Amino acid sequence: MPRAGLRRCCSPTPLAVIDMVFSLTGRLQTRLAFLCGGAVLAVLLMLLRHSRDYAILFAVMAIAGLILEGGLYGWVFGYQPRWLTILLGVVEFLIVKWIVEWPYPLEIRLHTRQALELYAPAWLLGWLTIQTALPSLFPRWAEDGGEFLRVGSPAVGGSLELATIAQRRRAYLLALGTLGIIALPWLAATLVAPAHSHFTGLLWLERLHWAALAQATLASQSGSIFSPAGAIGWIARAGHWQVINVYWIASSLTAFACLLGIQIWHGLGQPSRNVLGYAALAVLLLPFSWLVTLLLGLMPITLLCRTIGWRWPRPMVNRKSAWFAAGLIWLLVWVRVPSAEHAYIEAGPWQAITWLYQFSQPNILIWSEPRYQPWIEALAGKPVVTAQSEADFWLMSGADCDDFDATFRHSSTCIVDRSSLGPATR
Repeated sequence: MPRAGLRRCCSPTPLAVIDMVFSLTGRLQTRLAFLCGGAVLAVLLMLLRHSRDYAILFAVMAIAGLILEGGLYGWVFGYQPRWLTILLGVVEFLIVKWIVEWPYPLEIRLHTRQALELYAPAWLLGWLTIQTALPSLFPRWAEDGGEFLRVGSPAVGGSLELATIAQRRRAYLLALGTLGIIALPWLAATLVAPAHSHFTGLLWLERLHWAALAQATLASQSGSIFSPAGAIGWIARAGHWQVINVYWIASSLTAFACLLGIQIWHGLGQPSRNVLGYAALAVLLLPFSWLVTLLLGLMPITLLCRTIGWRWPRPMVNRKSAWFAAGLIWLLVWVRVPSAEHAYIEAGPWQAITWLYQFSQPNILIWSEPRYQPWIEALAGKPVVTAQSEADFWLMSGADCDDFDATFRHSSTCIVDRSSLGPATR
C-alpha cells in the first residue's frame, strides 16, 4: 500500500499541484517550510515599523499551526484538497485572533487589519512555497506525503508515519472518547456548583495537586522552570493567565497525549489489545507533574524498545481486572462530587487570593482561616502562619471585616494590612 499520493489537475506543471494525502511527518515538515516566508516578512515588518508585536504574532501563528498539524490535522485529515487548505487557513486566523485578543494575554497592540497585513501575505507566501518551491526542489515531495527530509525507510519502520489514516482516526476518537468518560465527574461537579462559588477541580488527591500548583505559582512569579509544574507557571506568566486554568488545560492535553500514545503502542485503536489503556484510567487522575514525569520516563524506554525490536511482555492482569480497578477509582471520584471539601471556593476568598497573587509583595506572611490556607500557598504563592501577630496580611470573612479598614474587600471577604493598624489593634 503506498504511503501517500497526490492528485494533479489541469496540467502536470508544478503550479497544478497539490491536492494530496499527507503523512503525519510530512505535515510537520511541510508546515515548517510553509512558515519560512512568513518569518522573513515578520522580521521586515518588525524592523520597518519598529514594533515587536509582529514577531509575537508570527510566533503565535507558528506555534498554533504546528500544534494543529501534529495534534489534529495529521490524525483526522488524510486527503487534503485545495479548498480544505484555504478553509483551514481561515480557521487558523480566527484561532490566532482569539488567542491574542482574549483575555489580552500577550499585549499585542495590533488591530485586525494590521494582523491581516502579516497573516495574509505570510499565508500566500507559504502557499507559493508548497505549490512551487517544494515540488521543484524535491520532486518526490508529494509522492512521499509531504516529506522532504526522510526520517527513515518505511521498509524498516523508521518513518514516523503511523499506519493508515483510518487507523489513526480510530485511535484518535478512542483516546478522545476515553478522556471524555474520565472527565464526566468534573463536568457534573461544574454543573452542580453552588451559586457565587468557583469550581476548583479538586475531586481527587487534593494535597498532591496543591503541591503541584504551589510549584507552578512560584515559577510564575520568578520565571524559573525546574519541573513540569514549573513549566505550567512559566506559560501562565507568559500569557498572563491564571495558573490553575493553565494547569487543568495542560493536564487534559497531557492525559489525551498519554491515551493516544497507548493507542498507538497497542494496536492503533484495536480495543481488544489495549489492556494498558483500561488501567490508564486510574493513572490519568494523577497530578499533572506526576503524569508528565511518568510520560517523560517512559518515552526513552519505549524508543529503546522500538530500536532493538523488543516487545513488552503480555500484561499480567487481564482486561476484566484492569476494567474493575479503573472503574472502581472512577466511581470513587463520582462519590466525591457532592462532598469534596475543596472542590468549591466562594467568590470572595477566590478574588482575595487572586489579589494577593497579583498585588502583594513577595514573601509576605498571611493569616487566614484553616480552610483557605492551602489555596493561599498554592495559588497566591505566599507562606501562611497560624498566629495573627506574625502575619503581614489577614484574610478574613464575615463580621470580622466590619472592625477594620480593609485593603481589599469583596462581598463578605476582606484583606487587612496589619501595618496600617494602630499598635493597640495589632
